[in-house]
Amino acid sequence: MKKYFIVIVDDDPDDCEILATALKEGFDNMQLLTFTNPELFLEYIKLTSEIPNIIVLDMYMPKLNGLEVIEKMKDNPVANNIPIVILSSITTISTLESVENPNVIKSFVKPVSLMEYSVLADKIVQTIQ
Repeated sequence: MKKYFIVIVDDDPDDCEILATALKEGFDNMQLLTFTNPELFLEYIKLTSEIPNIIVLDMYMPKLNGLEVIEKMKDNPVANNIPIVILSSITTISTLESVENPNVIKSFVKPVSLMEYSVLADKIVQTIQ
């Protein structure tokens, strides 16, 4: 059974926890790491040897927004190859098209209910299978 390593970057700790719980409940082979501070995530990704299968990235965060994080990841040859899923309260086609990075593979609107987080977890894992 393939093991998945997913990193969640979202300034809302509740959103991180809910999505992480949905992913863990739906998939036994899941390793997760969450960051509520995008700057700490960027430091981590520079130093780690353990490369995530996918990064779930919030678009609207106060310190660095998702577009800024993606831009800074371009400077890291390892991080620049990791698939990214954008997760945001407001995600439109124009937002996804404005991201000039081929690693951004999907975008999802943040769920409003716990049940929708389970569906989202399934969709995220489907993108990396």
